[in-house]
Amino acid sequence: MYESLEVSQYTDEELIDYSVALALGVAPPSGDQGHGSSAETDDPYDGSAPPEESSRDTVFTLTHQDDLIEEADNFLDRGKHNLAILPYATWVEHWINRIILMRSIGEGTPQELATALIRSCRLELKFGRVWTSLGMPRFDKDLVRRVTRLMEARNGFVHYKWPQHDQDAFDEDGEETKKKAHEAKETVGHLITLEDKVFYGGRTESLKRCIREKCIERQRAARMLEESEEPNS
Repeated sequence: MYESLEVSQYTDEELIDYSVALALGVAPPSGDQGHGSSAETDDPYDGSAPPEESSRDTVFTLTHQDDLIEEADNFLDRGKHNLAILPYATWVEHWINRIILMRSIGEGTPQELATALIRSCRLELKFGRVWTSLGMPRFDKDLVRRVTRLMEARNGFVHYKWPQHDQDAFDEDGEETKKKAHEAKETVGHLITLEDKVFYGGRTESLKRCIREKCIERQRAARMLEESEEPNS
């Protein structure tokens, strides 16, 4: 979203307003990309192109990433390590697909083409040439290896590719699965940190708080308006 902006130069309010403008397909004013505009006018995009001239369809897809992490953590806490690996792996796939989709559309790629790219590419390409071709920094090799191990563990469980073990080996394999599940949780954390650093300058949480506060503020204002318009009893 903020590819054309130096995030550190803007307040949270300005970044949120800019995001809303992008989501609505309203081009920001020419020149300063909106920097400082919120302090100068009630509408930071006053004078921008009208929506009908610059808008494009924007589709939002729920990836349930927070739910996936919650379910995975619950399984991990209960010692169900194979079951924890499944939602962690699904989260990683949704994470990479979401970013590639947003980045591609942001660069002008039609959504249908971006979606086809995601569906046709192997995961190693998404974390490799597809990722860097969209202007993002190359993945750390250790992080890619972590993702690969996670996917292999997931595929082994989903496709029933368990080796035959005697009891001692089975216990040892159980400990190995436990390690993989805990590593999967760490891998998810690394990816969250990477997204925060690359796209939001380490300000994801402050931006989330700003969004929540803005929503609450607007809801409160709407209620006050409704109450003021009610006829006196």
